[in-house]
Amino acid sequence: MSKRRNLQERVRAFGDLRDVLESMKNLAMVEIGKLARIEPAGRHMLEELSQIASATASYHPVLRQPPPARLYVLVGSERGFCGDFNEGVARCWAHVRRGEPDALAIAVGSVLAERLAPNGIAASVAGPAIAEDLDRCLVELLHAVDAVEKRGAVPLGLTAIANGLERIQSIAVLPFEPPRVAPGAPPPDLNLPAKAFVREFVDRYADAALHRVFATSLLCENRARLAHMTVAIDRLDENVAALGRRIHRLRQEEITQEVESILLST
Repeated sequence: MSKRRNLQERVRAFGDLRDVLESMKNLAMVEIGKLARIEPAGRHMLEELSQIASATASYHPVLRQPPPARLYVLVGSERGFCGDFNEGVARCWAHVRRGEPDALAIAVGSVLAERLAPNGIAASVAGPAIAEDLDRCLVELLHAVDAVEKRGAVPLGLTAIANGLERIQSIAVLPFEPPRVAPGAPPPDLNLPAKAFVREFVDRYADAALHRVFATSLLCENRARLAHMTVAIDRLDENVAALGRRIHRLRQEEITQEVESILLST
């Protein structure tokens, strides 16, 4: 009797756990829906800004001068239960460190920061948990970049390493790639002084590029969490079914023993 009751308690505990996993799965599906609407708009904006950069960088060489140092932004997850989502970024960072032993990085996401610390991590910021956190995370990251740049007293190039829609991506955010300009093409007609235009444009371009990196990474994270939760729920259901069969067998044994006791007593 006690053994059967213990198994029934486990089944009830598994039921409570299944409710939690189901809630996490549903939240991941909601976030996927929101981010799937955000990502195309971010991609379109970045394409427009890249065209502007290509049209102006050749006339303002400051846009494409290589900086003396490069800072990496490693985008991971703020929460767990997303499989090996952070491991791919960690492997890519290890590869970078083998070629650049003195390279520095800012880790985005508590899980990734704990995984990498202190392996070349100059700072860390909390990653986005939901789509509404993207702007907050971007502001915190830019403050961290500014602090690292002031400590080193040199301008920094910026490269983001994050999960893309198909694979881990290494995206050079700054400086811009040298554009291909047709010979004899007229220079752009600017309404601002060149230095003011470059300063404002670089800020807007970096914001748009990093925002898209964060949105794409968060979309991939929730897809990984959805897959992880689906597998976990399936295995939990299998375990509950197996426990149900064991409880049924134990109940049959108890009934048999009760019948035998009655027969013996008579």
